[in-house]
Amino acid sequence: MITGAPRQDPHERREEIRRWESARRSQRFLAGACVLLLGVVIGMVWVSYPMLRRHDASMREIPTLKDRVDALRANAKQTEERAADASKAQAQSLRGEAAKLGHDLRVHVQDAEKRASASAQSAYANLEARLDGEKQDRTQGIAELKDRVSGLESERAADKTQIAQLSQEVHELHKQTATRSAEKQNQLANLSESLKGHPDGIERIPFEATKDRDSGLGDGIYLHVSDTDVSYGQVSGWMWLASDGRLIWLRKQGTQEPVVFYGLRDGQKRELVITNVAENSIAGYLLLPKQAGQDAPTPASAD
Repeated sequence: MITGAPRQDPHERREEIRRWESARRSQRFLAGACVLLLGVVIGMVWVSYPMLRRHDASMREIPTLKDRVDALRANAKQTEERAADASKAQAQSLRGEAAKLGHDLRVHVQDAEKRASASAQSAYANLEARLDGEKQDRTQGIAELKDRVSGLESERAADKTQIAQLSQEVHELHKQTATRSAEKQNQLANLSESLKGHPDGIERIPFEATKDRDSGLGDGIYLHVSDTDVSYGQVSGWMWLASDGRLIWLRKQGTQEPVVFYGLRDGQKRELVITNVAENSIAGYLLLPKQAGQDAPTPASAD
């Protein structure tokens, strides 16, 4: 039995065709790259050839350039020598000018030092004189201050003495007030007993009197109040007895302290008692013998 060639699988065949086409494309790309590289080489040779020619020409011109450089160096050396000579001459000139300037500067500095020394001495003398004056003023001020302090201390001692005296006076005033209060109580008791003992022989006439005005109290008696002290309950002024032509002074007369006086014609006792003291007025009553007060006018204020 004769067997034929094995039959190839279609998939393998397609793979083989694909590899063959890929190999062809690689060959084409490689051939193109070789051609491109060859072109680049030719172009580089074409471009480099003129440059090589110019390089050869430059190499041939190097000796000429060397001579030029040597000439330039010689010229530069001569120029440096001339410049050195000129700088030396200029340096000498500058040194001379600097020496002259230094001398002038030293002269100016010496003159300035002399003027500054003279100014400093003058300023120091003025300052010393000013300090001496201020020292004298301060010494005088301190002496005046000491005198003033001594005076203040003396005044303080005097104030202390005065305060002590005032304290003593206040203490005495308190004692006098207490004594007067006791006396008032006794006088009131005596007055009450007197009124009780003579209910028909005494007439009690109340009154009010204004400060700085003449007030008629009755029986020809007038009262003038010149000053009031509400804190201490005291009154100052005078009382005019028209029937007798007499003036009775009231000096710090206290409340409930009867002012006792007697008529010159009848010799009978009369009393003025202040019961209330205000800033601009007072109130009280007048005790008169009944026979003397029968025809007495009603109390009124008279300017």
